[in-house]
Amino acid sequence: PSTPAAIGRMPERVARAWELAYSRPPSEVELKSALDFLAGQIRYLAANPTSAAGREPATFAMANLCQALINSNEFLYVE
Repeated sequence: PSTPAAIGRMPERVARAWELAYSRPPSEVELKSALDFLAGQIRYLAANPTSAAGREPATFAMANLCQALINSNEFLYVE
């Protein structure tokens, strides 16, 4: 299972991912949504260890979030 330290750093990891992807911090709503997504992913991956391919659920969940960020319209298209 994921370590409490890894879970505790999730808000700052999400904020860093947002900065790297969008050159801005997440709004409060975006941060909450991302943390809810990560919590759901961690629960799923902990319950289905074969899905995580030997990685920590928190690490795998963060990779899934990053993939979602770089596939978003905000990342792909300039306004």
